[in-house]
Amino acid sequence: MDDFEIAQLKDRILRYLVENEVSNEKDVFEALGKPLKHLRFFQDFTTEMFKHDHKYFLRHKRPQSELKDPIFDLYKTDQTKPFLDKGGFVGIYEDTKKKLEKKEKVKKAADKKTLYWWLPIAVSLISTMVAIVSLIQSSNSVSQSDIELIQHNIDNLKSDYKKENDELKERIYKAELLIAVYESGVGSEN
Repeated sequence: MDDFEIAQLKDRILRYLVENEVSNEKDVFEALGKPLKHLRFFQDFTTEMFKHDHKYFLRHKRPQSELKDPIFDLYKTDQTKPFLDKGGFVGIYEDTKKKLEKKEKVKKAADKKTLYWWLPIAVSLISTMVAIVSLIQSSNSVSQSDIELIQHNIDNLKSDYKKENDELKERIYKAELLIAVYESGVGSEN
């Protein structure tokens, strides 16, 4: 069973207890259509559920049941119905899933932001290396037209870098807004 199916089964057990005051595990198991392969697995499931979620139902061993294979009665508590009305375990599962998805989106935005800082640096290094190689390979005498061509290329690179830098600043600004919106949303949910 995945986490969602476990949450659904827990909610089904609690709903049954709300509708049927007191029931033993075997009756609940059969009334829910034997949701697990064996009664023993269901008893283990309710035992684990009780360990972690005991405020939503009570579990007591029947006095006349055998020590080897005891039978437990299950009871609702005052908190059972309000908990189910608020969404129960499925509601908790869905809220947790939404929070994890939001965190993942913010993480991806931050990763992209880091990438955008390295991109202009890499481009400038490559262009500098190309310029150096071309200067080394050319003859020792540099003509005025070569200097003007290099100056023109440098001006074009500056213009391109400025434009790219402005675009990156805009993306970073948008990512920071997204993070701020997410953080304000997460704070208000708690």
